[in-house]
Amino acid sequence: MQPDIDVMKVANHYLERAQKLLARDGYLTPVAFLLLPDGSKEIVALGDFKGQDDKVQKHEFLHRKAQEAGADVLIEIADAYYRDFRDNPAELIDRLQHGGPPLKHDPQATEAIMMMVAVREGGAEKVTVPYQRYPNGAIVFAPPKYATQEYGDADLEQLGIVVPPWVTPRHKGSPFRGRA
Repeated sequence: MQPDIDVMKVANHYLERAQKLLARDGYLTPVAFLLLPDGSKEIVALGDFKGQDDKVQKHEFLHRKAQEAGADVLIEIADAYYRDFRDNPAELIDRLQHGGPPLKHDPQATEAIMMMVAVREGGAEKVTVPYQRYPNGAIVFAPPKYATQEYGDADLEQLGIVVPPWVTPRHKGSPFRGRA
């Protein structure tokens, strides 16, 4: 990886662009950016997810593509439903182990932009930007939530965060701490 690249600065730039597009268009198409060792990037349009199986297949495709391309960094941005489970971690663990209704139908959930930033030799970070839609079409964004700041060095996969299999170490997000 290029030594002078600030991964979170690049990722946050794409996140800001996603917020502007969502505010303007009212929707956000899932997209990923592969940052390659030679400094180039590849954009991968994922298209809308047509259910959980489609989402899993597209993530597997994306992770394979990143590995085959030799990507140093994968930045994935999508619109999703979000719920903060810190007040009830047992419920999160139960949902992960046994499944549950989609968050779309959870009255405690809100819409959010989700960004996964994975670095081949440095771990992963999950960034969540909850937002509220108003009847006049306006969208108001809450401040970003960074998983490594919210949960410390917790195992991101135990929190339900899918980390690409080629990232080492897979469970630590600490290289991103304080990089927001």
